[in-house]
Amino acid sequence: MLDMVSLGLISIFVGFLGSLTGLGGASILIPILVLLGIPVKEAIASGMVAIIATSSGSASSYIRERITNVRVAMYLEMFTITGAIAGATITTIIHPTSLYFFFAAFLLAACIKFKESINKKFTPSEKQDRVSKWLDLRGSYFYESTRKVVEYRVNNSVLGGGGMMIAGLAAGMLGIGAGAFK
Repeated sequence: MLDMVSLGLISIFVGFLGSLTGLGGASILIPILVLLGIPVKEAIASGMVAIIATSSGSASSYIRERITNVRVAMYLEMFTITGAIAGATITTIIHPTSLYFFFAAFLLAACIKFKESINKKFTPSEKQDRVSKWLDLRGSYFYESTRKVVEYRVNNSVLGGGGMMIAGLAAGMLGIGAGAFK
């Protein structure tokens, strides 16, 4: 059984790593708790608390630095929340063993996507699709390494909304943040 000191040390480690990676910490916390004998559904519920705490802490610094585009974030969050409600509902219906497989598949997909994105160079889009333009999904940020302001226009907002619905579904089912997809 875990004591408060062990949980505190695990929480500090997970919170630190979660804020650095943008994953909310739950993708690290849940496997640790399951390995320590906590039932998977209880570990998922604990992960939800970790998401809220670490994501809120790191999000505030991104907003303070004016890196976050709140308009785009709110647009995507509508879909993420809808998916999360559906995912949490599904979790109450399915057998806990299937959650292990969903969790493994999600982490594998996130790792593959992350590995692919490391060497990709970002090129801002010149044009914008009609829905994204109508929603005025654009913005700019200061890029520290080049010391320049980067302006961007969001594209494929409908497809992005669908992707965030899937991310929310995974987050609601598995108790992990949707940051890996976002």
